[in-house]
Amino acid sequence: MSKKESKKQWYKTWWGILIIIYLSINIGSYVGTKLGQSQNQKGGNASETTGNNTKDIAYTSQTTNPPIEFDIIINGFSRFSSDAFGFSVLMPDQPKENIVDISDMTIHNFQTERVVNEMNPMVYSVNFTVNNNGKILSDDSISAFLDNYLSGKLSIATNAKIIEEKNTIFKGFRAKEYKYLDTIDSIEIEHRGIIFIIDGDHITLSIAYPSSLKENLVKYDEFKKSFNLMAVDIPLKENSLLNEKIKFDTPQDWEKLDSQAKDRIVAYASEAGHSIELHKQESTCQDMTNQIGANNIDSNGYMYYVYPLEKYNINMKMIIKCIENNQETFTLSGMAPEETFFRSELIFKKALSSFDFES
Repeated sequence: MSKKESKKQWYKTWWGILIIIYLSINIGSYVGTKLGQSQNQKGGNASETTGNNTKDIAYTSQTTNPPIEFDIIINGFSRFSSDAFGFSVLMPDQPKENIVDISDMTIHNFQTERVVNEMNPMVYSVNFTVNNNGKILSDDSISAFLDNYLSGKLSIATNAKIIEEKNTIFKGFRAKEYKYLDTIDSIEIEHRGIIFIIDGDHITLSIAYPSSLKENLVKYDEFKKSFNLMAVDIPLKENSLLNEKIKFDTPQDWEKLDSQAKDRIVAYASEAGHSIELHKQESTCQDMTNQIGANNIDSNGYMYYVYPLEKYNINMKMIIKCIENNQETFTLSGMAPEETFFRSELIFKKALSSFDFES
């Protein structure tokens, strides 16, 4: 067999391995998510929407935005960003997005490969899995998911051997980091990765490569450290309310809620419980300004509050814009769990900046 024919056969074998790896990632995620959703039904949803009457709110300056690390450099890698999913990471090449729809979830797989030589390719992947039928939000469901993820992932592998599995904190969130070996077509493949949950969906960073490769060539730690969570940026659609007098833009995929809360005119919420709410207020904008204090109002006049949601043992964070019109006071607010508020902050600010009255 010629050298050219041998190389062609290797790449044919390797692409078959890529497909198996890809299926393994996604089927393993499916098994783990079903376990997490089962627990979530028992644990409850921490995304209950509340009103924004100022007398019920206490301010705290605590912030939980994860650190941004843009100083990580990997030779030959460049930064890839996804506005729709709010993350960036260093990749050896522009990844291709593969989308897999399963009944309960949609998996967005960003994957690319790096070839040191024809016998030593590496596959770098970021999986963002959107759970369409029940978010993994409660502490119990998160624990169940992370504890069962790797066993579910390896349930379809015939010769897998776990090398390492440990609980950790990644970007401020509980996570599971793992390393295991698998043999495919007589080639021993090492898999390294980390999985964590944010706003009820899970993200996995992973690398698969022949175990014969030295770890310093794989750059797993640098790849992991280069991952950043950022604000999600999605299109907003124009909207008008109250006989076309009050108007503001709303996120395209957020659900309109029944306005049952006191003084709430309308509300829109994401599946993870982040919401935008329009309220009529009894107090004036000046009253609210005096109550919050200048230190908690930004240069655009947006007010910030953090208050406890005791039922779920979490803090909620709000950004509010107040407008007076014809001696009436209205507020438009964005609200989310404090830990993940930053994910929707750009959406909130775009909605609040569009809040106005028809002249």
